[in-house]
Amino acid sequence: RMNLTFLIIAAVLLCCFFAAYLWFAVINRRLNDISFGSPFFGNVFFPVWLVAFAGCTALYFLLPEQNDQLFDISFLNVAAAFISAAAVCLLSLHARIARWNYALFLAAAILNTLLLPQGFMLFEGTLPFWLDRLTIALIWSLFAWAYKYLDGLEGIVVVQTVTPLCGMVILAFLGAIPILTGCFSAVFALIITAYAVYNWYPAQLRLTTSGCQALGFLTAWLFMLAAREGSASCALIFSLYYIVEVIWAGLKKLSRKPQYQEIVPNTFYYQTNLSGLSPDIISENIFKLDALLVIFGCFQIYAPNSYSLAILGVILTFWFLNHLRNWQVAERSLGEINREVVKDLKENVEDIKKNLDKDIC
Repeated sequence: RMNLTFLIIAAVLLCCFFAAYLWFAVINRRLNDISFGSPFFGNVFFPVWLVAFAGCTALYFLLPEQNDQLFDISFLNVAAAFISAAAVCLLSLHARIARWNYALFLAAAILNTLLLPQGFMLFEGTLPFWLDRLTIALIWSLFAWAYKYLDGLEGIVVVQTVTPLCGMVILAFLGAIPILTGCFSAVFALIITAYAVYNWYPAQLRLTTSGCQALGFLTAWLFMLAAREGSASCALIFSLYYIVEVIWAGLKKLSRKPQYQEIVPNTFYYQTNLSGLSPDIISENIFKLDALLVIFGCFQIYAPNSYSLAILGVILTFWFLNHLRNWQVAERSLGEINREVVKDLKENVEDIKKNLDKDIC
C-alpha cells in the first residue's frame, strides 16, 4: 500500500510539472499570436490554476485514506479555494472591477474562512470565535492582495513561493502536517518551478497583477491547511521575508515623503537592483534567505514556544536584506567597526560640550 501511495504521488507530481512546462512553452511561443490572446489560454496564471486544481483533485481522490490529520479536508474546501481564486483573478482583469480588487479577495477569504472546521481557532481561544474568524479573513486577504509587490523583479515571486512550499513538504515528511497537504504544496512548488524556467532573468513570461495575487491567495490557503494542524508558526516563519519586505515598504510609504509613495520601489529587492546588482543574483540571495527561514520553520515544530524562532527569523531577515542592499560596501573588520563607534562617541561628546558652553554663555 505504501508503494502504491508513493507511485501515485510521483506520477501526479511529474504530470503536473510537465503539463505546466508545456503550457508555458506554448504561451511563450505564441505571445504575439492575436488568436491566442484570450484571458484563459494566454494568461500565465491559468496554467498554474488548472494544472494545480487537476493535480490536487487527482491526489485527493486517488490517494488511500490518511489518518494523519486533526481536521479532515473536504473536497468542498479544495474546490472553494481554487474557484474563488480564479473568479477574483478573472473579474480583476476588467479595469472597472479591478479598483475593488481587495474587496473581492476579502469576500473570497471570508467564504473560505466560513468553511474552516468549527473546532479550529488560529489564536487558540485568546480571541472570541467571531473575531478569530474575522482576523483570519483579514490576514488571508491581505496576504493575497499584497503578493503583487513581489513581482517588481524577475524571479522573486518564484523564489518566495517555491521555497516556503518546499518547507511545507518537509513538514509533511516530519509528520507535522498531513501527507495530503504536503502533496498539495509539492504540486504548486513543481508548477511554479516550471514557470521559473520562463520567469528567471531575463524573464520571458510574467504573471499579471491579479494572477500574482491569486497565486498568493492559494499559497495562503496551503498555509491555512498547515495552521489547522497546529503549524501556523512554521508557516509564519516560512513567510517572514515576504512579510518583512511588504511591511517595511508600506511603512516607508506612510512617511509621506514624495520619493516613497510607490510600494515596489521601496522594497529591499528593488533598491538593491537600482544599486546595480543583477536580478538573478538578487533572486539567488533571496533563495538563500528563504532556505534559512525554512530551516528555522522546520525546527519550530520542536520549539518550546511559538515566538522565539520567529523573532530570531525577523532579525536574520533584516540583517540579511540590509547586507544585500549594501552589497557595494566593503566588508569591515571588527576592529574597524569599533574604531568607528569610538570616533562617533567622541564627536557626540564634543558636540554636547559645545552646546553646553553656548548655553552657559
